[in-house]
Amino acid sequence: QSAEALGARARELERVVEHCLDELGRRKEAMQARDDKMEAERREREAMMDHMSRVEMESKQMQLRLEEHAAASRAVLARVQAELQQERSAAETLRAERGQ
Repeated sequence: QSAEALGARARELERVVEHCLDELGRRKEAMQARDDKMEAERREREAMMDHMSRVEMESKQMQLRLEEHAAASRAVLARVQAELQQERSAAETLRAERGQ
């Protein structure tokens, strides 16, 4: 082979190598972009899970407060009903005494 043919072959191989390096760079960038996207999605899922956990905890706390409020309301109602019954009994006693 002549020196000219060897030079042409060397330049062709350089172009092939450069093309391969470019393709390798593009694939590496694509893989990095995919990895970055997956990491962002993982962080987003993690943040959503944390948020849901907080919402669930707040919901349970609210449920407890509602149950405490309901219990207090029932206690007040029972006390008012007892007082009302005492007043009714007192009124009936007064009526009975006046009726004698």
